[in-house]
Amino acid sequence: MPARQVCQNFFHGALAPFHKYRQNALLDATIALINGASLALTSIGRYLPGTAQVKNKIKRVDRLLGNESLHHDIPLIFRNIISMLTNRLSLCVIAVDWNGYPSQEYHVLRASLICDGRSIPLLNWIVPSEKQQNAKVQQAFLNTLFEAVNPKARVIIVTDAGFQNDWFMHIKSLGWDFIRRIRGNVRMRLDSKGNTGSGVRNCRPVLNRNIWGRECFPDQNIPDAMAIFICIKKSRKDGKINALAVV
Repeated sequence: MPARQVCQNFFHGALAPFHKYRQNALLDATIALINGASLALTSIGRYLPGTAQVKNKIKRVDRLLGNESLHHDIPLIFRNIISMLTNRLSLCVIAVDWNGYPSQEYHVLRASLICDGRSIPLLNWIVPSEKQQNAKVQQAFLNTLFEAVNPKARVIIVTDAGFQNDWFMHIKSLGWDFIRRIRGNVRMRLDSKGNTGSGVRNCRPVLNRNIWGRECFPDQNIPDAMAIFICIKKSRKDGKINALAVV
């Protein structure tokens, strides 16, 4: 099946609310990127399908990218696509992380659906670098994701160790679960150990096997965290625990 027909079928529901001309322009720009165009106005114009002259194609892309109504509708397009991708899923495992950007002035906060060993981008926010790991930005990002994901699905957010307490508490407030990596200097307390907090690096005898129980991380202030330790990475030289994945 031709690429345009595949894209048209895939995006039919997500683009249905928009004018037919705008749908065709977006699809043609997508085909241009599939055919080898870079993310630059003139490059997309040169690869645009059709028999029109190149200068007219470039002008068409310029009108598309400069369309204020389209920029206003971008959140709706993302929401429709996310809803379409998750509406038949009973479990959504979504990886969220900060990523670099070609320009050092910006960073990207990205959510990707983990499916069959691949990650499918769901939502991207480009923000100024000074707002990287900003709590308000991250919570607004989660809220946007929450409004789009299938409300009947169980959602598990997978994140790195760089996210702080308010991020995980907001995930729990949405009724979602999370999987996180914790650093070796994080303190934790097992039920069987009473009220004494212990660093992850000091719990090697316990962590040599998978354990299941209600854990508390005194330094993290996340109450009632049900945890299972699923991965331990050790240095080849000294055998110390460097990282630990925890639900």
